[in-house]
Amino acid sequence: SLYDLFPNYEASLDARIHACLDAGCDGVEISNGPQGILDWQPSKDTLTRLRRSVVTIHAELDTRHAVPELLRKIYNVGLPIYNITFHPDEITLNSNEALAHLMLEAGFSVENMDNTRHNWRTPQEVFNYWRSSWTFDTAHAMEFGLTYSDFAKVLKPCREVHLSLSNAFGKHLPTLADPSWFPEVPDCDLIVLEGRFASVASLQAEVAYVRGRISKGG
Repeated sequence: SLYDLFPNYEASLDARIHACLDAGCDGVEISNGPQGILDWQPSKDTLTRLRRSVVTIHAELDTRHAVPELLRKIYNVGLPIYNITFHPDEITLNSNEALAHLMLEAGFSVENMDNTRHNWRTPQEVFNYWRSSWTFDTAHAMEFGLTYSDFAKVLKPCREVHLSLSNAFGKHLPTLADPSWFPEVPDCDLIVLEGRFASVASLQAEVAYVRGRISKGG
């Protein structure tokens, strides 16, 4: 998350992508709402780099029936998308038909939520709503004293991990913010670093640190 380094999302999306790849990430997760994704016009250089990378999307679509627009953007940009993460309440805003098309195009998962929501936070709340592919957010779980093992007792293995630490203000912090503790991370092909980084150097350090921790089994 380079929101602090690049404050204007739409104007700096290409720069954010290059910064992530320059820091050693294997790919990027494009996020931050419908305008950040749907109005994005990537440069040829950005597309060239992304075609050699892993690309996921954090939908954050806050308008009704926005999934067809997202599908058109994915098709027009022409990038392979490995997964799209939704907040549960975004799913309720969109039609089953649109979601069925999306599943055929890219596949998607639903994220466990934080204390800004009144539902979808605990393993049972997620299970009651969604019993298919899901994204495990470590910081969201941390707010309720939960770990991946708690969710694994109820849910299928997750498709994607959003990795960061939570603080008292609900912000996502890099795991390096507290090297004495590292979240339980399941064996998963898609791990997104969701801490907020103030520089490319701090992101680079986090990439190296997380790779080291995961390679040693946490």
